[in-house]
Amino acid sequence: MGSVTEAVKGAQIELAAVTGPRAKAIRLLRLTRIFAAELLGSLIIIPYGVTALRVHRSLQPRQRSSSKSSVTICRDVPYATKARTVMDIYIPSQTSYPPTRTTQQAIQNTAETSGQHASEAGQGAADSKQLPVALFCHGGVWATGAKWHYAPMAKQLAQAGVLTCVLQYSLYPDALAPQMVDELSQALTWTFNNIAQHGGNPKQVTLLGHSAGAQMCAMALLHRAKALSKYKQSHQSSSKSGQGLTQDTQLPPHVRMPAKFIGMAGVYDIETHYQYEYGRGVAELSTMKRAMGGRHKFPTQSPALILNAACGGKAQPWLWWVGRQTGCPWEGSARPAAGLHGRPITHHTQLDSFRPPS
Repeated sequence: MGSVTEAVKGAQIELAAVTGPRAKAIRLLRLTRIFAAELLGSLIIIPYGVTALRVHRSLQPRQRSSSKSSVTICRDVPYATKARTVMDIYIPSQTSYPPTRTTQQAIQNTAETSGQHASEAGQGAADSKQLPVALFCHGGVWATGAKWHYAPMAKQLAQAGVLTCVLQYSLYPDALAPQMVDELSQALTWTFNNIAQHGGNPKQVTLLGHSAGAQMCAMALLHRAKALSKYKQSHQSSSKSGQGLTQDTQLPPHVRMPAKFIGMAGVYDIETHYQYEYGRGVAELSTMKRAMGGRHKFPTQSPALILNAACGGKAQPWLWWVGRQTGCPWEGSARPAAGLHGRPITHHTQLDSFRPPS
């Protein structure tokens, strides 16, 4: 409902910029057609919404689950202090919680008496019992979306043995894009710190984002990369005394990076996408420009521009998914992908691939 209200505000802004009754009437007619098309699109996805809500409600909390449950859920787990900064955690049935403190101490004592190799073997065994983790950030023009919308996707990932976290975040107009990015980074830090308590492996976290969520993920990782660079520089002077960073150094959670990043249909160049929206006649109806803080802020919120300027083509092997669709054109994803790999990875079926079979 909030996105509709913001779209109406955008339409009022557009109409106010048009002079003359005839021009206003033509523009109003065009806006009416756009609203009608968007309404039709919303009606078409109602069956999926019903399915998603049913799947989300059908999952049992872990404490009340039966042995027949393939997936259990922990709902509304807070990762920060804002009202919407919560996530749902989808847990595969085979997940076992970490051993008790007594057991952990026994393992530690055994490793200490058996030498360094036993310690490493024990750590490897502990990691092997933990599940890979997916942390998913939804899209929605930075103004809409809820975690339950993605219950079918999360359930199928959990059934495949992936402990899946679906987060939500503050939306426009209550927040601008930089705050959303900061909240996402807090969710990533929370995951590193706490996911082992749910049976997940903090060393095997994959960050996923769709549409606006992919832009937020990319921005959060770029911010963390900058913080990591500063952290390493601050320890450069310590290296002479043997106290510098080594391969085994435990990094602070706020600079740690996920094992993988998958961005699906992401908006990585805000200005390019704005021009695309302008051509469709929805630039002002969309909340993108307002959520960014104005058009002058576009460069500071465009991961493609920041990445190309800062890395010069040398970046971690991120996987960029590219899909042809009307909401976000594939070119917006292909640009950073081409900068990283020379040619984009095409992918035509995105979140629909997780839809339950009919």
